[in-house]
Amino acid sequence: MRALITGIRGAAGTYLAEYLRGNGIEVSGIARPECDMVDFHAVYAKLMAVRPDVIYHLASDANVRDAFDNAAQVFTNNAAGTVTLFEAALKTGLDPLIMVCSSSEVYGNPKVYPISEEFRIQPSNPYAVSKAAQDLLGQMYGRGYGMRVVITRAFSYVNPLRRDLALSHFARQIAAIERGEASEIVHGNLDSVRSFCDVRDVVAAYARLPTLPTISKLNDGDGIYNIGGGDRVSIGQCLEMLMGLATAPIKTRQDPALMRQTDVTNQIPDCSLFRRITGWEPKIPLRDSLAWLLDHYRAAA
Repeated sequence: MRALITGIRGAAGTYLAEYLRGNGIEVSGIARPECDMVDFHAVYAKLMAVRPDVIYHLASDANVRDAFDNAAQVFTNNAAGTVTLFEAALKTGLDPLIMVCSSSEVYGNPKVYPISEEFRIQPSNPYAVSKAAQDLLGQMYGRGYGMRVVITRAFSYVNPLRRDLALSHFARQIAAIERGEASEIVHGNLDSVRSFCDVRDVVAAYARLPTLPTISKLNDGDGIYNIGGGDRVSIGQCLEMLMGLATAPIKTRQDPALMRQTDVTNQIPDCSLFRRITGWEPKIPLRDSLAWLLDHYRAAA
C-alpha cells in the first residue's frame, strides 16, 4: 500500500510517517517549500507521481492562539489547501481513500458530555472555523462526488513537536527552570477539562483508516469518527503532574496574555464508534506521556 501524508513534516505527520513505515507501508509526503497545498499544479503532479492508495490530509495551520491574530491567513491556508487536494485527486482519476484530519475544536462548547459525532458543529475560534471548513469540504466531496472520504476528529493529545500546546508550554518552562534559566511557570486558563491521548496512540488510530466505512450519500453520520482518550483531567491537574516530575521547586503565575478570547472549556469525547469498528484503544497512560514530554524538552536544551 502507498500512503501520502500532507504536512508530513508537521507535528502529527512526523509520527504518522514513522508509524506507517514501521509497519511496512510505503510513505511519501507533501510539505513546504517543495510543494504548497494551495498550488494545484504542484499537488496534482505529486499525486500523479506517487499514485497513493491512501491520503492522510494532516496539513494545516494549527495554532489556536495565533489564529486569533491571523484568522484570514489560517482560514485561507486550511480551507484552500483542502479544496486543492480534493480537486487534484478528482482530476487524477486515481480514487484514493482520503482521511481529512479535522478537530474536536469544531464542536465548540456543547452543553452536555461526552461529545459524540452526532453533535452539531459550532466552532468558537478562528482555527476551529477553518477546521470546520475542512471537515465540511470532506463531507461534501464524499457525498457530492462519491469520493472515498473519512473524517477524523481528534481530541486533545500530548505531542512534544507541538510547542504551542499548553502541556508543551509547561514542560518547556519546567526544563528551563531545572537548568536555572527561568524562575517560574506562567500559564493561562487551568480550569479547562480534557481527555488527553498520546500522539503515538493517535497515529496508531489513524493507521486504521483502511478498515473504516467512508462518507455515505445515504447517511449523514457515516464516515465521521472521534478519536481521543478516556480519562477526564483539567489542565491544572496536568500541570501538577508535570511539576511532580520536576527536579527543582516550581512556582507558577497566571499571565492574562495567555488567556484566549474564547476558550473551549470541556472536551470529553465519545469515541465508542471508532473503537467498536477498529478495536483501537489508547495504550499509553497520561503520566507516561507527560514524562516523555518533559524528557523531550530536557534533551532539547
